[in-house]
Amino acid sequence: MSTPKSPLPTHNSTPSSPNHSPPPPPPSRPRRLPPWKGAKLIPLAISIAIGLIFRFAVPKPHKVTTNAWQLLAIFLATISGLVLGPLPVGAWAFLCLTVTVVTKTLTFAAAFAAFTNEVICCDNYLMDYQHGLWCTGGSVSPLTRGLGFEPWSKKRLSGAISSYYVWGLRKGWTTYAALPCISCSSSSSALFLTAAAQNLLCVKLAEGLGVQVSSKWLTWLKASCIPAVISLLVTPVVLYKIFPPEMKDTPDAPLMARRRLQQMGPMKSDEWVMTIVMLVTVGLWIAGEAIGLASVITAMLGLALLLTFGILDWNDCLSEKSAWDTLAWFGVLIGMASQLTTLGVVAWMSNAVGNYLESLSLHWFGAFCILQAAYFFIHYLFASQTGHVAALYSAFLAMCLAAKVPGLFAALALGYNTNLFGGLTHYSSGQAAVYYGAGYVELRDVFKLGIIIAIMNIVIWAVAGAGWWKVLGLY
Repeated sequence: MSTPKSPLPTHNSTPSSPNHSPPPPPPSRPRRLPPWKGAKLIPLAISIAIGLIFRFAVPKPHKVTTNAWQLLAIFLATISGLVLGPLPVGAWAFLCLTVTVVTKTLTFAAAFAAFTNEVICCDNYLMDYQHGLWCTGGSVSPLTRGLGFEPWSKKRLSGAISSYYVWGLRKGWTTYAALPCISCSSSSSALFLTAAAQNLLCVKLAEGLGVQVSSKWLTWLKASCIPAVISLLVTPVVLYKIFPPEMKDTPDAPLMARRRLQQMGPMKSDEWVMTIVMLVTVGLWIAGEAIGLASVITAMLGLALLLTFGILDWNDCLSEKSAWDTLAWFGVLIGMASQLTTLGVVAWMSNAVGNYLESLSLHWFGAFCILQAAYFFIHYLFASQTGHVAALYSAFLAMCLAAKVPGLFAALALGYNTNLFGGLTHYSSGQAAVYYGAGYVELRDVFKLGIIIAIMNIVIWAVAGAGWWKVLGLY
């Protein structure tokens, strides 16, 4: 007897209806490229284009070598990238430094020579000092404790810590607290002869050209006091209008300070050690010239003491990323700027300005104004005030004297300008690099602030300064 077949099809059976076909496969989706994680392409393209156009489209002066012209093009591309931001500052600086070596514009030794620069190393060590202030609970000194000030960040300016800046780190005040410090440090450096190393170098170079400066410290102060004080008073007001803080009213600040002092209690042993080391370090900075001790050696000594007494350990130094980042990009810029001088680019620019002035047959005051403006804004090509003085001060003073500008008048004006352009960019001075390295100011704000305060200072020193110098009989 045969077994009846099942009416249901098995998995091996073929469908009886010819119209019943298997469903079509799903449409294949186009493969998506992984998201781009590298540099911002548009700023990258613009920065590279600026360098290439300058290198190949702008005629090279016959007095400038090909390597020097190529380095200037790379330097301009570097500055463009720092403004546009295709990569973080340190990464972009390293990329451009690599280009100088790959293209054989600079040798490896010349490209990395600036990493032993005393200013850069000193900044690096002093950022570790700031870490020490943080590790001891934020106390700076008995004075700041008594005033109720406390640093709320590991990254504060080296040397003399500004109580105003420290207090401003409270919520809503970080950027506004940093900006006046960048700008006012230029005017305060111009106020006293001993406030900055480049001031003493200016006087020394001026005397080498036959300009006699009697009672150097007093003469410098008498000429600078009026315009510098006006600038120090006006700068915070201007910045308050341009970069207003989020929090403008702090009625509870005195009460917060008293409560914080009560929480802190008496000074601990680590805080006393930190205070003593700071006082010793500042004292050695002040007396350094008299005893032949460089600032960077003093900073090394202070850091060594903090490590010895356990205020810092080596991991603290390694973890201070802003210090190493500043060391990277500041070293690159100082290295490029110094090589521009070595390769004759700066000398060519000075000669070009001098020849142009001769062709105009200007009155001495007109020549003086043009030379001062050129000396000021050419600092965009420098990453060191002292380096700027060493490269250009004597040349510009000699051009002033050749144009019949009164010697002392020209020498002091160039010296004051050497300080005033210290806030033009984040790389234009050691203090600007430290403030920017703290991370509270955007790079575009630094450049915007730099040109605004530069113009403001030019007006103040041109009007109040020139008037005061006329009263003093400098011209």
